[in-house]
Amino acid sequence: MANKHNDTHQPVRYAYMSLGARIRAEWMIYIVALIIALIASFIGQISIPIGPGQLILFPIFYAIVLGILSGPSALRIFHGTQVKAASKLVIVAISPFIAKLGIAAGASIDTVVSAGPALFSHAFGDILTIAIALPVALALGLKRESIGAASSINRETNLAVTTDVYGAESPEARGSLSIYVVGGMLGTIYFGLMASIVAAFNVLHPLALGLASGVGAGIMMAAAVGSLGAIYPDQADQITALASASQTIAGIDGVYLAMFVALPLTAFLYRKLEPWFAARRHEPSDVLTDNDTRHESDAMHAANGTDKSADNASKSSAPVNGGMRVGEWAFLFALAGVGIILANFVGFHVSPLSSLPGVCVLFVLSMLGMACTKLIPLKLPIVAYVSILGLLAAGPWSPIQDMVVASVNVINLTAPLALVGAFAGIGVADQLGFFVKQGWKMIVVGVVFMTGSFVITGLIAQGLLTLTGAI
Repeated sequence: MANKHNDTHQPVRYAYMSLGARIRAEWMIYIVALIIALIASFIGQISIPIGPGQLILFPIFYAIVLGILSGPSALRIFHGTQVKAASKLVIVAISPFIAKLGIAAGASIDTVVSAGPALFSHAFGDILTIAIALPVALALGLKRESIGAASSINRETNLAVTTDVYGAESPEARGSLSIYVVGGMLGTIYFGLMASIVAAFNVLHPLALGLASGVGAGIMMAAAVGSLGAIYPDQADQITALASASQTIAGIDGVYLAMFVALPLTAFLYRKLEPWFAARRHEPSDVLTDNDTRHESDAMHAANGTDKSADNASKSSAPVNGGMRVGEWAFLFALAGVGIILANFVGFHVSPLSSLPGVCVLFVLSMLGMACTKLIPLKLPIVAYVSILGLLAAGPWSPIQDMVVASVNVINLTAPLALVGAFAGIGVADQLGFFVKQGWKMIVVGVVFMTGSFVITGLIAQGLLTLTGAI
């Protein structure tokens, strides 16, 4: 009842007065992001052999770098407010990609179901890796930033939860954002390389590697699946399906795992470990205060329907996406569709008319996912709903399965990610100074968490797949 009361009586705060006001404020972001996506798609995928594996560079990497260079610390095309506005567009641009992953899972539902309990191995991989990554972060001298940096592999949902719980300007949120940047800039490259290197040891089954590929953000998963598909071409479809399913499940339970397990556990371990590390460095301890502990419990309110984003928005001059009208969502999803069509044409030589049906399917699923976040009391992020809808639309029970799968298959897996990278790069461009100063530490923590989460998840998945007779 409390949830319904809050949803009914809390006023909706919009970032802009109208769709026209949004376009007038953000039109430069749209144009530059599309240009960046075109440039990145034109460069295309580059594979560099390295030892037993290969370093694969995807267009999203170039897009992130170009986006960062467009910010106030380099080319100065954008200022701080525009940078913050661009960061809110990442979730919009990535929704069609998540819909495509859901469709891939639905089309291969038999493979997904056969995985059984192994689909949830990512949860154990993430939680167990906290015990490795947090001491590393503290040993490097990080303080409260380590809570955000070492609590997860930092998917979009984890970044959103950390920001909501601790506040956008908090050290915890800054640490979370930094790891998100590391994942965006290096995660795509590192995941592709790491997956190929781990596969080269021939210890983990390809299906276990597929499940492990879903632990990170969609862009990381795409890189890992790309490398594994090249190594195991005969099992590429199964690997993609399991990675997509793992990604889908992680998107659904990830927000609650972050709220109720990962963040509280990391904060608890921080209070226990930080004084010891501080004493070894002869520094004053920076353990959490009672006020910080209160912030941790705010995650409970978020899960119960208490939305703090409006309050945070009122304290900041930057626009927020939390209160967008249906027309604004539709416009931005259509913009993402344009980016997909252009990237598919420039990068993969698929004509715009051929891509249009698939883009329309992704547009409809994204809009329906947005509607679910507004109409369904269950508080899930839009990417979770979009993924579920994609799975339902492409499953064998769906009367439109053939149309959905055939139209979306025309769109290359990585085509939606060029625009995502452009928005993500622009959105963190004002953090370049902090990243340069603390970057090497965040890179170390990020690499530790990515490696630990991938390998531990793969080992657990291998065991569960073996026990259930799936492999």
